[in-house]
Amino acid sequence: MTAMGDKEEKRRIAARIVSVFDAAVSGKHGEHVASMMEEYAAVGIEEACRIHETTGLDVRGFSHSISGSEVLHAWNKHGPEGVDGSRHIIKEDFANLHEIITTADEVIDGGKTNAGLPGIMYKKTYQWLRCGC
Repeated sequence: MTAMGDKEEKRRIAARIVSVFDAAVSGKHGEHVASMMEEYAAVGIEEACRIHETTGLDVRGFSHSISGSEVLHAWNKHGPEGVDGSRHIIKEDFANLHEIITTADEVIDGGKTNAGLPGIMYKKTYQWLRCGC
């Protein structure tokens, strides 16, 4: 992919994630927010190999997704009004989510999700912040 195509793809992915964020935190969708789901990017072969090496999970053919309930969980716990005392997340953090995942410093087994599925934890350390997605 060209640099211009890569930038456009990153913008497209960020827009898809932010659309779920906007819908979830707006409160306009009521109980339907939990069922909102956006598959925003395929798991590439290099990433699938990295995940398999560190977790033993075979994720070939899988895709990255985000749900309204996941957004609300993160926002309610870690957002500006959140109960967690760490650095608060902001809307731009959601826009950068895929960038954090694709450039993660560490990929580890994330245990089981609330749905009982295998989870993957992506960790990225910035000079001023450590993120876990």
